[in-house]
Amino acid sequence: MDKTETLQAWNYDGTPRTLTWMNRSPISGKWQIPAGVTTTKPPKAKAGYTLTFDGGKWTQTKEETKEEPKPAEPTAEELKAQELAQLDAEYESAKKTLAGYYIDALIHGDTDLMEELKAEMLSLDEEYAAEREGLEG
Repeated sequence: MDKTETLQAWNYDGTPRTLTWMNRSPISGKWQIPAGVTTTKPPKAKAGYTLTFDGGKWTQTKEETKEEPKPAEPTAEELKAQELAQLDAEYESAKKTLAGYYIDALIHGDTDLMEELKAEMLSLDEEYAAEREGLEG
């Protein structure tokens, strides 16, 4: 058996495939065509059509174009909720950072830094409350 010989074949969706010596019968040496594969060359597919091998012949089926629905524009309420959520997330992140700094200052006994951080936290709280009230209207 010649292990360099190949056979051109195609999957039933029209994609090319090369069969090798492993697709030959070890007893007879005849080609064994796998399921879903044919040696019948497909025609050139027309634009907008899909090739398939069915019932011993190639067919071309027009592709259905599916239009993706456009996402709905967010309502005023949804936009407001997004802004509030973003404000809340930014506030929580800043608060967590300041709390971490405060703990570090506490551990190191830096009372001056602790006072500065307390003032920053109070300022952050006031700014957050004012912005939130402005958004909630």
